[in-house]
Amino acid sequence: MKATRNSRVTSAKRPGVARGVAAASVAAAIVYLGLGCSPPEAEVETLAIQATPVAAGIYVLTKEGIGGNIGLCVGDDDAFLVDGGDFFVGNLLMPFADEIARTVASVTDRPIGYVVNTHWHADHAGGNADLAIAGAVVIAHENVRKRLAAPAGPEAYNVTMPPSEPEALPIVTYTDSITFYRNGEEIHLIHPPNAHTDGDSIVHFRNANVLHLGDLYYNGMYPFSPLDVESGGSVDGTIAALDRALTIGGPDATFIPGHGPVSGADGVRAARDMLATVRERTATLMKEGKTRDEIMGAKLTAEFDATWATPVMAGDAFVGIVYDSLLSWQ
Repeated sequence: MKATRNSRVTSAKRPGVARGVAAASVAAAIVYLGLGCSPPEAEVETLAIQATPVAAGIYVLTKEGIGGNIGLCVGDDDAFLVDGGDFFVGNLLMPFADEIARTVASVTDRPIGYVVNTHWHADHAGGNADLAIAGAVVIAHENVRKRLAAPAGPEAYNVTMPPSEPEALPIVTYTDSITFYRNGEEIHLIHPPNAHTDGDSIVHFRNANVLHLGDLYYNGMYPFSPLDVESGGSVDGTIAALDRALTIGGPDATFIPGHGPVSGADGVRAARDMLATVRERTATLMKEGKTRDEIMGAKLTAEFDATWATPVMAGDAFVGIVYDSLLSWQ
């Protein structure tokens, strides 16, 4: 049956929806996508995606921290999503578009009309095909479409991402910025260059003053933002993007991170300052001629580890990622 705008989303167990999952080892996928440890498979299947109000008409959708945070704007028009990716189930990333649609339906009777990808990674864009087939318009920076349409993956982890199916590709793209007027909101998409990737979007719900930052912002864990240098990411670009987001939102804004709890400006500033401090310490030792191993062993994150370290990203490993980013952009 041909899918229509009001059709039920059918979570695709089709090839290519969970892009690159079959080719990736568990460790590589977790490191690459920047996720922490996920609950056991049986628990994940029973955990519902929760919709939590952030502001009038704005929600954040989460599934117990095992995937990226999804933003939702509702009102008189179609539901407007920010991200809609896959979630870890045991060892694999799996599509949950059905459950995303059910959660949206629990707060609005309007269909999902638009989906913005904050960047191309599967935990944020993995639901594109299913949501588009059900009628949503997928929107992203132009580099997201380019990366989804081509094989990609960080060679360091031997992960090969095959091209996404045509339905998964954004059909509306932009270069620097674009604005949508939906549900009584001015929704601004702003591109910060070479940050987490080369295709990131800051999504600003201007009237509510809520910003979804995607993986520019990890709250309560060391960010993987300098990791994807193959996709044009950089530690310096991430710091600049967080500065820009703080300027756009101001001190009273609400910020939705790619991973971790929603916060105010203080949370973003803490993440930005931690990243800048580790970056400067790493750069100083690099100028002194220290090796990567020596710098990783220098305990540059000692005062941050209690707040930011996770089982899959300790402080020394994070320093190694910052080193790699700085080296690649010299």
